[in-house]
Amino acid sequence: MKPTDMKKVKDVAKSLAYLEPEFTDYGIVLHPYINCQFIPRKGSIDIREAYDITKPEDMMHVREDICKMIDRIEDYHTFSFYLSKPYLTAFFKYTKDYLSIKDYSEFLGDLWVQVEFTNKDPNISPNEFIKLFKKADQQYLMEEDEKEFLASLGEEVTIYRGVKPKSSAKALSWTTQLTTAKWFADRFEKNGKVYKANIKKKDILALFLRRGEFETVVDYHKLYNVEEMSKDDLI
Repeated sequence: MKPTDMKKVKDVAKSLAYLEPEFTDYGIVLHPYINCQFIPRKGSIDIREAYDITKPEDMMHVREDICKMIDRIEDYHTFSFYLSKPYLTAFFKYTKDYLSIKDYSEFLGDLWVQVEFTNKDPNISPNEFIKLFKKADQQYLMEEDEKEFLASLGEEVTIYRGVKPKSSAKALSWTTQLTTAKWFADRFEKNGKVYKANIKKKDILALFLRRGEFETVVDYHKLYNVEEMSKDDLI
């Protein structure tokens, strides 16, 4: 098994530290490692002594501290604790070729359940995600209870997807639970739609129970008998 090349991974991680922080209208900071304007100096609890990332010199010191932190990391999965969730997919995209199959598969599974709206991720398209999942080893991709649940399903599986009124059924995320699909259909606005489809178990890329959603990640090109459920069927 090819080992993870942590040197190359850390090079990517450090390059992300040098991205410029962005500020939203609500004062939220967008950056792979930083989520606020003022960063406490090491060993100080006085906010007046904090680094102000709007000042170039202070930002330079913050980046140096981030790089020192990266140098201390020994395990690839530790990066998921330090990186902001919106940047996990970009980090994985640019480090995946340096990973062992174990690190690759475990991180992909963890990433998928941590990051919302992966079906519309700006860094990895749905078709790219399908390729990533197909390369993964399900032994490491899923936890034991998830593998057992998947194994318990029949060779043909009925799955559901709840979406907003104008959304499509063409997506990776489905569920084996109709109640979960109904909840997603009305999550953000009323009158959402629920789709029903069938898929062969061999075309299920992963199944996750960690969020209680019975999420079934599928190659949507392999779906069949796709239909929008009527309101009567949803009562």
